Amino acid sequence: GLSAAECVNYPFCGPSPDDAAYLVPGGAAVLAAQAAVKHQHYIASIANPPIVPGLDAHNAALNAQLALMGIPHWQPAHDAALARVLQQQEEIIAIQNSLA
Repeated sequence: GLSAAECVNYPFCGPSPDDAAYLVPGGAAVLAAQAAVKHQHYIASIANPPIVPGLDAHNAALNAQLALMGIPHWQPAHDAALARVLQQQEEIIAIQNSLA
């Protein structure tokens, strides 16, 4: 029995479902792991538009240098994407190990 003066969310007073997850042993760790994975999915979905002044000229010079070295222009971006995926996989494995 709470009144509207005692509860801001009257008549829905009491613990929320989110609060109950913290009462379960290990619940906070599971919620933290879920948040980390959701954040990784968000980061992976972000497009990186070129908004830096002079970036086009820089990329042209970089591609010219890579061509002189015999490296395809797409190779550094591909390697960076692979490194990001490997890092995310390592983070997920670390989360799984922390919950075991």
